[in-house]
Amino acid sequence: MKKRLLVKVSCAVLIFAALMPMTHALAQTKTVTSDEITEHYKSKDLTTSEEQQEDDALESSELESEETQATIETTDAELDEEINLDDNFTRLLTDFGEEYTRDKFNIDSSFETLTPGTTKDGFITAENGVLFGFRGMMDRARAGVNTSGTYSHGYLEPIILKKGSSATADRSYVYNNSYYFTAQSINPYVNGTRINKGSNNAVIGLGNSGITRYSYQKDKEIHFFKKDSEDSNVGELRAVMYTEDGFDIEFSLVLDKVKGVSSQRWKFINNRDEDIDFGVMEYVDTFVDSDSVPIYSLGGDKGFYMQVKGKEQFNVILQDKNNEWISDYTHYIPGMITGSTSGGYTSVRYNNAFGDDFSIPGYEGRDWTRNQQMIPGRDSGYQLGTDVKTLKPGESMTTGADYYYGDAKTEPELEADTDEHIFYDTASTVADIHYELDDIEGDHDKLYIKYNDEEAELVEEVDLDETHHTSGNIKLDQSRLHLGDNTVELYSENNLEVKSNVVSLDEEIRHLEATPEITKVKQHEELDLTSFGEIIKEHNTIHDPVLSHGADGPADTSNIGFKWSDVILADSKTPDIDKIDLKVPTNIYNKNTEFFDLELVAIDAIDVELTVKEINACENEAALFALIQEKAELKAWNMDDGSDPSAAVTSTTTKAEEGTYKAVITAKSKENKEVTREINVLVEDDEEQELAIIDVPDNIVFEKSAINSSTTYVNKEENVDILLNTSLGVDWLLTVNAENFKNSDGEEVKDILINKRNGVEELVSPTNSSIVMEGSAADASSNYEIMMSKDDGLLLKVKPGQVKSKNYTSVVTWTLTSDPTR
Repeated sequence: MKKRLLVKVSCAVLIFAALMPMTHALAQTKTVTSDEITEHYKSKDLTTSEEQQEDDALESSELESEETQATIETTDAELDEEINLDDNFTRLLTDFGEEYTRDKFNIDSSFETLTPGTTKDGFITAENGVLFGFRGMMDRARAGVNTSGTYSHGYLEPIILKKGSSATADRSYVYNNSYYFTAQSINPYVNGTRINKGSNNAVIGLGNSGITRYSYQKDKEIHFFKKDSEDSNVGELRAVMYTEDGFDIEFSLVLDKVKGVSSQRWKFINNRDEDIDFGVMEYVDTFVDSDSVPIYSLGGDKGFYMQVKGKEQFNVILQDKNNEWISDYTHYIPGMITGSTSGGYTSVRYNNAFGDDFSIPGYEGRDWTRNQQMIPGRDSGYQLGTDVKTLKPGESMTTGADYYYGDAKTEPELEADTDEHIFYDTASTVADIHYELDDIEGDHDKLYIKYNDEEAELVEEVDLDETHHTSGNIKLDQSRLHLGDNTVELYSENNLEVKSNVVSLDEEIRHLEATPEITKVKQHEELDLTSFGEIIKEHNTIHDPVLSHGADGPADTSNIGFKWSDVILADSKTPDIDKIDLKVPTNIYNKNTEFFDLELVAIDAIDVELTVKEINACENEAALFALIQEKAELKAWNMDDGSDPSAAVTSTTTKAEEGTYKAVITAKSKENKEVTREINVLVEDDEEQELAIIDVPDNIVFEKSAINSSTTYVNKEENVDILLNTSLGVDWLLTVNAENFKNSDGEEVKDILINKRNGVEELVSPTNSSIVMEGSAADASSNYEIMMSKDDGLLLKVKPGQVKSKNYTSVVTWTLTSDPTR
């Protein structure tokens, strides 16, 4: 029996290039000004700021000169009469009570209740001369300066006050108008309208509107609480006010009485059952001995301070060292207030620089340098504003600032390597963090480190050089880092107890992991570790990954079926430390294997030859199925782990007559999905046996090869599988011959194909046949397989100058004969 086959060889080289496009996504944001909000609420016939504009005009005319200001000052007795008259008609709008207030706002029993009308009620003294007054809680004299008189609740505006010994002692940096704090106000805006209920609306351009000592809170339920630390060095005041204007107020003030530092926060809570648009503006008129209080920048948009010659400066801190706003205040405008009699200044006094639109910028963002004068030494004040934002029911907005007396401290400047670091949990050490520290005021600093949510701890003490600089490295403690993302914070504190900015570091700890891919390997070939994507589905190596075989070397692929291949994945930078052992699911196949990739099932089976006698011997259909399954050498497995998918022959058209029939093999995936495959069943008469070539490949392709100046051997691209029927039971011989090769131009080349067998080369040509395999009667089989490896059997032997750079083809003829002598 003869079979002809087209053989191809190529000397051409192809190069492909691919380009991968990249895209970028842009995000856009939209802002809403309070003007737009005001227009929105005008359409709903709600109150706008028009009434306030009329009030402002009235205030401007009433306060046109300094003489005008003197005429409207109210004596103590007159103001007492006004307050007493108001008190006679006070009716609370709410009545929740102290117990409800403590429970709702988490004010525990450590806080003492402050009772209105109690002497010195509402301020905390300090031995070093600094105290704070809860402005409005005492409306006699200057809080802490003149301690006699009756103390009562006024409006909620606290501030640090400088303690003095007499009525002529230092005053606070706020306007006091006959010892009453009347020129400060917190002005909430609700749905585009500024809260304006002050009865003495003409005192300043904004009016004593919002939360003041006047009538606004006379009908409000207010509770006050106080707590001292064990050593009495730190005091805290809390206050709660219930309103019917869309919000409730929780106020807190913490004072370090030794350092003279105050932290004040106003929390405005939406008390409606619907959304409200909310904003806050605070107005403070400055005053020390006179209305001339210059205002200077603290630099870097950190805030500003007020300074009168011979007096301690008063600092208003709005941002931290990292330019983070410490509350919802995002605008500030120190505004000079001028009189018409002073140097030609305009007659506009107490100018409301924001109006009703807090979206306009203030003096922030102008890159003021430290100590740069923002407002000269004339009648002056400052305003703090928020952006308007929507509060859902129960949501809140917090405003406030930090205040202290004394020179503004320049914090140490700390810089550190903030690049994200990634380590494995198997690493012996983690990278050092390099830092640079500058401190123009201190000479000895302590470095602190904080791991995640733990307490900060001292890590190093350093001395600065003559330039007030030092640098170094901090080694992270890996035991303090957990798997996943970690936040580490560094800061310093100098010998003056001034802290630096906080440097945040992102540290990630990984446990080296990888997920193997389901791989396929042709029988007798080695698992190719260079095809990384075909072996590893995903991994989390920090650097380039590398693969190697396990300790036992490459997996044995001589048998069809499933096995686990041992593979080692390592990080290329630290392969001896950071590595893991992987079990790669490996599926070994040949031409009789069919993969069902969706269901992850593999079925291997060959076509079957039966005799009529064998079929008649089957007692029933089940026996015939079993016979076909045995002859088909059926083998099936799940591709991910090699488990049994219960494959079996489930139907056939086979009859006890000569012919070719079909048999169906069925298997079930792990998801219980059925897969089926058909094989052929050849039925022959019992007397007939044959010697035949069942299958040879349609093409043999040789590797692309360069044209060399010496004789070159060229291998095949793949192994060649040949299937014979030798069931006749005689000695046999398989030979091969070939036509001369021709290129695409028809040019012919001779004596280029050889057959290498048992190390001996033999020329294959049109006139010379070469033995491929000799067999005997003992080799009788209906499926006798011959495997010719890539570097054995048919090969090309190319001499210098024998071929050109073109494609060459030939046709080979396979001959199977029962004549062992040829």
